[in-house]
This record gives sequence, structure tokens and C-alpha cells, in this order.
Amino acid sequence: MHLIMFDLDGTLLKSNTLDIQCFSGALISVMGIENIECDWTDYKYVTDEGIVSEIVERRLNRPATQNELINIRTKILELLQSQAQTNHENFAPIPGALDLFCSLKKIRTCGVAIATGCWRESALLKLSTAGFDTENLPLASSDDSHRREDIMRIAYTRALDFWGVAEFETVTYVGDGVWDLRASNKMGYHFIGIGFYNNEAQLRQEGASCIFSDYSDQTTFFTQMDKIWSCSSNKIPTQF
Repeated sequence: MHLIMFDLDGTLLKSNTLDIQCFSGALISVMGIENIECDWTDYKYVTDEGIVSEIVERRLNRPATQNELINIRTKILELLQSQAQTNHENFAPIPGALDLFCSLKKIRTCGVAIATGCWRESALLKLSTAGFDTENLPLASSDDSHRREDIMRIAYTRALDFWGVAEFETVTYVGDGVWDLRASNKMGYHFIGIGFYNNEAQLRQEGASCIFSDYSDQTTFFTQMDKIWSCSSNKIPTQF
């Protein structure tokens, strides 16, 4: 059995702008921090908790407290819920993403998982608002770790348990950020890039060889998956 692991924002959902708005609003509301740096490549850990923790430390010269992280997480979720009630277009799927998920569910030799830097409740809200079926979907998030590699490893373990297999023949991570590619390389995963936000050049410069603008062309996507699935081995480090 093979596993395809997806990132969320910018990979399955056109939600990058929404994320920035909610992050900015929450940090202003809870911490009084304005004008945050919105280029996520400038952060060590590109996850909700990683980014928030680094912003607080940069601006206030001290670590964020656990209560502050909880309050910021709660505020981000509140802002997302408000947007979900009034602006569904902010949660729109990347073209073809919903149809691709339907197709993948019909393939018995392929499992699907989500490994996202979002906090879990935020991720589930985004997915459900966009029309994805979040039941029976192994998912790991920033609730599990601030490190993306840890999140990927936990998503992999949960997928093993969900499908009742000892290991997957291949693992492919689908993401839109250079941090996704770097983490995939560390984990020994195959990688498919999504360049919907004109980030193809950045991904290629980082070493990505397979990039799609979206999922509209399922035939080409599955042709690439067939190439990956034909690989005889996929080394997955147990330590990193």
C-alpha cells in the first residue's frame, strides 16, 4: 500500500491570504503585536505554533507562555469561524483538489493523510468549510509538534494504524512551500509541489522536479504517481 500525505494551506486550499489575516488579527488582539513578517520562509519552524512562538520572542524578547499560545490559538480559530460564516470563498479548494480526493478514496492500494502546520481545530474547520470529508482521515498538526518533520512522522504512524499495515511501500508528500520540500527530503519521502501561488521557481530552485499548478489534470497527476509507486523502495528514517 502507498501513502500520499498532503499539506493544507496553499496545497489543498487557497487560504494563504486568510491565514495571514487571522494570524495578524490574533497577534494584535492578544499580544498587541502589529505588522508581523508574513514571509513564512523567514521562520525556523513553519507551523502555527512555531511561527507564533518566534514572533513573540522576536518582538518581546522572551518566550511565549503556554497561556499566550492558547489564547492566540483560540483567537485564530474565532477569526476563522467568523470568516467561514461570511466568506466561504476564502476557504476555496485549489482547483481539482476535491475531485482528486474522491478519486484517491477509490484506490484500495493508496492511503491518504494530512500533515499540516495548522493547529488541529483550525485545520478541520478549513477542510470542512471547503467541502472535504474530514472523517476517517488520519491527520497530524501543530498540536502534535512545532516541527514539520515530527508532524509528518506522526501522520505516517496514524496512517499505519488507520489502514492496519506494517509499512507503506512509498510515501509522497504534496506541499507548496520550500519548508515542505526540505522536510520531505529529511524524511526520505517523495515530493510533489503545488505552485498555485506562483511559487514554482522557488520550489525548483530548492530542488523540486515535479510541480503542478493545481489538480485539474488528474491524468498527469496519476501518471506521476504511477512513476513513484513503481519505485521498489522508500527509505523512511526513524530518527532525525
